[in-house]
Amino acid sequence: MELKDPSVELHCMIFVIYGYVLHKKTGEARPMVRKALKIAEELENLFSVFLVHHMLGDCAWIDGKYLESESEYGMGVKTILKYGDTSYTCIDMLGFAMSIAGQGRYAKALRLNAAATKTALIYGFIVPEEIPIEFWHELVMQHIVGTRKTLGEELTNKYEEEGCALSFDEAVKYALNFKID
Repeated sequence: MELKDPSVELHCMIFVIYGYVLHKKTGEARPMVRKALKIAEELENLFSVFLVHHMLGDCAWIDGKYLESESEYGMGVKTILKYGDTSYTCIDMLGFAMSIAGQGRYAKALRLNAAATKTALIYGFIVPEEIPIEFWHELVMQHIVGTRKTLGEELTNKYEEEGCALSFDEAVKYALNFKID
């Protein structure tokens, strides 16, 4: 079924996609996400473009495709920065961190998570690591808490202190530089 108003169709699609993602039904979500991205771009709706990239990152991440999820979260960060929203940037920074941890790049993962957490606390946003969504929590436990256990307390503290020392802009630049660990 197609609606006559593309903005209404996009809005409805995003809610359906979100439901698929929450239930880890990435096979159902992906085709709809790609259609939503096309509509969002045609409407020049930056927030929806961000949401769609975020959900593509979620799908890739759920499927264990960590390079793809890193790329999609990168597109999400670039888009949401144009929109001017720091809180959602923090959330996608954690998505980055978990994607990177999934690749075994633990130092960068912990630095980015610490920088996102620090920024969220400064501005009074929800700490991305504490978002009460089941699949998100599972992945935090696997990729962030798991990374801390793998590295041990000394290295974890070192990398998290380095992340906290980054300004928000430095952390974003670091995240978006895919060649630097």
